[in-house]
Amino acid sequence: MRAIKENSIMSFNAATNFPIDFIEFDVQGVVLEKRITELCLSEFLAYGPQREGGKDGKVLFRKTKDGKIVQWEVEQDDPLCTLEEAFLNVEPSLGFNIELEFDDHVVYDQDHLAHVLKSVLKVVFDHAKDRPIIFSTFQPDAASLVKKLQSTYPVFFLTNGGCEIFEDERRNSLEEALKLCLENGLQGIV
Repeated sequence: MRAIKENSIMSFNAATNFPIDFIEFDVQGVVLEKRITELCLSEFLAYGPQREGGKDGKVLFRKTKDGKIVQWEVEQDDPLCTLEEAFLNVEPSLGFNIELEFDDHVVYDQDHLAHVLKSVLKVVFDHAKDRPIIFSTFQPDAASLVKKLQSTYPVFFLTNGGCEIFEDERRNSLEEALKLCLENGLQGIV
């Protein structure tokens, strides 16, 4: 299969050609030094290929595991999409594993997390219909809060199980991940 940029309608629909039940995608992330959550919608949609013919978008970059910043190169490309567009344009039988992504090195207050998560949940509740949904995140407070804000969809805590060390102890071992899941009624650990 040819490489298609992830987190796009084209890549989501291409996944339906395989015997899978869910796709995983991020609803937040980083664009160079500015977080996606710091961009207004028009700034976000200005990156990558544009829907309007003849209009060039801003270049997208990726951060590699070793910390290098490289241009995002793929064989097939598609404009970035919103969560709502994904719900409206992807085969409805394909489940969504919505990864709630936050910066690893930022301490978020509960009000900020609640605002972000309520915005995501509004789109999900407005558009999910019968589509299977799973929430997952590496951010311990986001995992517990999204579970408290809704009881319809399962929430999983993502962990590297101690392969990387973080200031937040809950991210540094499977034991801490298990404790977080049990204390907050999460459905499991990934």
